[in-house]
Amino acid sequence: MALPVFRYHPDPGRSRVFVPSQKPCPRCGQKADVAYVGPFYALEDVDGICPQCISDGSAAAKWDGEFVDPHGPEPLDAPEKLDALLHRTPGYFSAQGDPWPGAVPDAQTIAAPENANRRRLTGGASNMNVRHRLFDSGTDGVLRDLGLLIARMSFSGILTWRHGIAKPPGLLADPVALLDPLGLGPAVSLALATFAECVCASALALGILSRLACLPLVINFAVIVFVLHKGQVPGDRGELALLFLVAFTALLLTGPGRYSLDERFRGERTS
Repeated sequence: MALPVFRYHPDPGRSRVFVPSQKPCPRCGQKADVAYVGPFYALEDVDGICPQCISDGSAAAKWDGEFVDPHGPEPLDAPEKLDALLHRTPGYFSAQGDPWPGAVPDAQTIAAPENANRRRLTGGASNMNVRHRLFDSGTDGVLRDLGLLIARMSFSGILTWRHGIAKPPGLLADPVALLDPLGLGPAVSLALATFAECVCASALALGILSRLACLPLVINFAVIVFVLHKGQVPGDRGELALLFLVAFTALLLTGPGRYSLDERFRGERTS
């Protein structure tokens, strides 16, 4: 498809911020044959915006974001020019950071940067890509969310398989045999541990109510590490509990990622 005309970025094909894609745009839901892979400064990670949703400003409005670092461009001579640059112009990756080339009062000069500015915008694309990949901070949505999926399913699956499924039969024993570090009674302690290690771990693996499911898991392993083992790790062989505590705390902070039922239900509510 033909790209829209971007006044301040006349040749985005050469700066390689659009790549072939068959995925629908996250803003309009349409397939545009190409998707944006350049920078987008917003609270939410968004991938694959179509060129039209950049050009008409709808993507920037939906996620309250900017395609160019709002602290990068030098002041332009008119607010409408800065608005077009930030919200309706695809950004680019630069080996020197993200200063917008040719930020001068004459909009036509911005539209056709020459000499060093043009070389910075188009000629150094391979160096930009190498630098971008070498110092990748993990903000690539697909790889990051795949990592979260592996972490969720691995830690939750191992916990349920090796520890959780052995606990329900113990609830039928008389008397219930389990350490009671909080003084709630062995039966209550076992029921809470079973709920955390079976029900909550399974919910986290599926990615449904993920942050809520993480809370009992974090509390469960915090009690094991700091009450039962009195924080004597690794001296008191509490390394495994500490590992689970760190993993579930991290997942509580990050959330489950897009490959989860939470993401599916959230998409249905906001679509």
